[in-house]
Amino acid sequence: MKKLLLIVTACVTFAPLFSQQGDGGIPPGFKFGPDYRDIDAYVHPAPDVAALRSEDIENDKSGTGPWRFGYNHYTSYTFQNSGTWTDLPGGGKIWQLMLTCENALTINLTFKNLHIPEGCELYIYDKSKKFVLGKFTDYHTYEGQLGAELVPGTTAIVEYAVPESRRNDFGTLEISTVTHGYRTADEYTQKAFGTAGSCNMNVNCPDGAPWADQKRGAVMLVTGSSGFCSGSLINNTQNDGKPYILTANHCSQGAVFANWIFRFQWESPTCTNPSSSPSFRSLSGSVLRARRQPSDFCLVEITGGLVGGTVPATHTPFFSGWNNSNTPPTSTVCIHHPDGDITKISFDDNPAVAATNTGLGSETNGTWQVQWDRNTTTEGGSSGSPLFDQNGRIIGQLWGGGASCANQTSPDFYGRVYNSWAPTGSNSTNQLKYWLDPNGTGVTFIDGYDPNAVSYALDAQLSGVASPVAGTTCNTSFSPAVTIRNNGTTTLTAVAVRYRVDNGTVQNYNWTGSLAQGATANVNLANFTVAAGNHSFKVYTAAPNGGTDQNAANDTSVVAFTVIGPATNTLPLAEGFEGTTFPPTGWTLENPGGGQTWTRTTAAASQGNASARKNNLDDSNVGDLDNLITPYLNFSGVTGATLTFKVAYARYNANYYDSLIVLASGDCGQTWNRVYNKGNTTLATAPNVTSAFVPTAAQWRLETVDLSAYAGSSNVRVSFQNKNGYGQYLYIDDINITGITGNNPPVPGFSASSSTPCVGETVTLTNSSTGATSYAWSIPGGTPSTSTAVNPTVTFAAAGTYTVTLTATNVNGSQNTQQTITVSAAPATPTVSSNTPVVAGSSINLTTAAVTGAAYYWTGPNGFTAGVQNPTVVSATAAASGQYCLYLVVNSCTSQTACTNVTVSAGTSVAENEAFSVTVFPNPATDRVYIVTGNNGNGLKTKVTDMTGKTIQNEMIFTDLQFSLDISAYAKGVYFLVMENEKGTVIRKIIKQ
Repeated sequence: MKKLLLIVTACVTFAPLFSQQGDGGIPPGFKFGPDYRDIDAYVHPAPDVAALRSEDIENDKSGTGPWRFGYNHYTSYTFQNSGTWTDLPGGGKIWQLMLTCENALTINLTFKNLHIPEGCELYIYDKSKKFVLGKFTDYHTYEGQLGAELVPGTTAIVEYAVPESRRNDFGTLEISTVTHGYRTADEYTQKAFGTAGSCNMNVNCPDGAPWADQKRGAVMLVTGSSGFCSGSLINNTQNDGKPYILTANHCSQGAVFANWIFRFQWESPTCTNPSSSPSFRSLSGSVLRARRQPSDFCLVEITGGLVGGTVPATHTPFFSGWNNSNTPPTSTVCIHHPDGDITKISFDDNPAVAATNTGLGSETNGTWQVQWDRNTTTEGGSSGSPLFDQNGRIIGQLWGGGASCANQTSPDFYGRVYNSWAPTGSNSTNQLKYWLDPNGTGVTFIDGYDPNAVSYALDAQLSGVASPVAGTTCNTSFSPAVTIRNNGTTTLTAVAVRYRVDNGTVQNYNWTGSLAQGATANVNLANFTVAAGNHSFKVYTAAPNGGTDQNAANDTSVVAFTVIGPATNTLPLAEGFEGTTFPPTGWTLENPGGGQTWTRTTAAASQGNASARKNNLDDSNVGDLDNLITPYLNFSGVTGATLTFKVAYARYNANYYDSLIVLASGDCGQTWNRVYNKGNTTLATAPNVTSAFVPTAAQWRLETVDLSAYAGSSNVRVSFQNKNGYGQYLYIDDINITGITGNNPPVPGFSASSSTPCVGETVTLTNSSTGATSYAWSIPGGTPSTSTAVNPTVTFAAAGTYTVTLTATNVNGSQNTQQTITVSAAPATPTVSSNTPVVAGSSINLTTAAVTGAAYYWTGPNGFTAGVQNPTVVSATAAASGQYCLYLVVNSCTSQTACTNVTVSAGTSVAENEAFSVTVFPNPATDRVYIVTGNNGNGLKTKVTDMTGKTIQNEMIFTDLQFSLDISAYAKGVYFLVMENEKGTVIRKIIKQ
């Protein structure tokens, strides 16, 4: 599973940012509050970030919950036990509390038991007073809970303002969670936005223009105080603006929904990334309505900050429509927040495929599988984002996948609305139907709802054309079908539906019935036939209720389609581009971008004198798709078919590379399916080169693609599609398509992406068999251990040597082939130590045990790195204090990271620089430690934390100069004893044996 994420927010140097969350206003404390040094303040120690990041690596792989960006300190700050009250002129008062998380990048707060009586106001801001959340009043809360947006920096100040009339009845408040944000960009002077991969497309680029409505429903949401997801407002059949948000179920694991935060309008106003974070608006608080694991959906209803029961007009909401049918969309779009960045948009220009995703569960065809085009992708943080069909209706939400800018050929998977609608045995808690079709209309789709749109009395909309569909078809006879929608406020009882084919006579169909506002009706029109060639179908609505349509902008649709005759080309097909005509006779060249495209070249050839070439080196139109398409082929009479071709390609560099996609169609181009897809390093046959790439004879690779799925089809086409990434020249040559008509069994063959992987590393088995119609893999020790996929991926849980067997089958029999894969174990996590504490000017000695064949990778403060077993930092200064970490690499396998904390004293000894003298003994200890101090003053506040900063022993106060602590119940490990009095703070390490 993929994809949740990251930390976000605003910058440090900016004008005051108000009204990002809440109703806006200036906290009274800005003018009348005390000096910050006089406010009650609490400091939360920094957690062990290195340890957290190590956990994050595993958590991100398993994907069992939201992507974590922060560490939660669980607290209970109230009016009664913390904060400072200050009287205001006029009789009011304010309560202020300053909360700091050491070394945090952001800090955000969660409230419970929160009741804000009328007239009272809650604010949260940073110490510079430039970033302000609020004002919050009681209507922003739900069941006494509130989740607050992220404040940049280490400190947040909470201010609660009470008017004179409420001095004795000012409500209740409890801060239950303080989140230390540790996972984001390095500094806020460069923002925490802009972190998504460079291939991501801003939603306001020209390609996104048709999706201007849907983007207004897309939100980024904070879950569980410390994780991120994407989601969208979604409409219901009552078109009433009920503030439902659809996201992923895995985003809700362990969630307190009343604390969720929903961010709207966070987008670049143009196609380029802005230099600073754009503004946004937020709402907080929600209630769970339904969720389901097998299709990974979660539906919540926003509860806080609503106006008239819906999202305020200031947030420009749009409630996207949906489609709950099983019909694959012809293309799809996703609007999302990759890597916690501003709103992006992704495109798959090919039909989605219903797929069974075993990572999500065993539900048959429980997901839509997509593969992104136009150089777009999704990333961490995109989980839960909506998948729209070609009509702008939601058909699913993102579960996960492998797509990224570095792996654009990997598919993504979306839980399907079809599977989530009304599963067998479901009820209101685990289905969408109960909430999105509350009146039980039974419709299979609805359009979106814009609560702020101009309203018309008579507005008959043509909302869709089901037949004919755009593209190429072999059919000559059509049964046109369209959908009309009442977009006006007056019930529709009659609509004229007028249409014509090409420049023929306008036909009229008079629909009658009863359509309430927002309702739809399917209309079937008279059949027509056409000859082979290019055609258009124009249809429009008119005369609603016999009157004039007040909004003609949504009345008309035009569908362009092409009818072809039967294929006459039989197998085999062989093309080496030796003829001077290009494209060759019967072939088609599609160049929708109008720039560089496929050409014939004599600069290189696999054999002979020529090949086909696409110049990506000089084509900056990233994402353009250029297709070189075979003639129509007749596969009738064959039991199997195989495509082979030669390819040559080198990347420009790691940032600029291209893809080659091969698509096949069995219905003369009406629908296409990918049968081959390689890009980046998987496509390359030669090293990177920055000058024009011309392959040598050794830099061509033979590719084999099974086309047996199209056996028996009379109208087959194959397209070689170049996806431009502004990379290098791409060459193809010696294209051959052959059919199996005799008694020959298949010839099996495959290769492994690595024959010497590490435990847990993904290995791709690439099939090169010819003449096969099915495959059976036996993979001892692997997950999966068997597969029938063409090119399965596998991991191994234990070291060893394994024999992988591929059995290829067709109607004439089966044959198998084998290869061995040797799996190496990752080295054990090292144990690291040091001579801490160290006096300034002396050396830090870092040590670990020797491991045969290991390479050592040390990192530490101030950019410290080392590649030896036991490195030394000479003449250490106080700046060298901090965490030093080590991982090992043995046989190309990497261990987990281990760390040790080092303290460097600025004086001649550690003791001389402590606020007061402390002796702790015995240390290490098994049951009890004794503490002797020189002077406890007015009492010594004492607590114990673990290495992550989690409190193990709550704060105690001792007045005796000698006391003891019982540590018998502690787990073995390292702990910190934190002691504080009016002289300062002393921290000592305790080792429990």
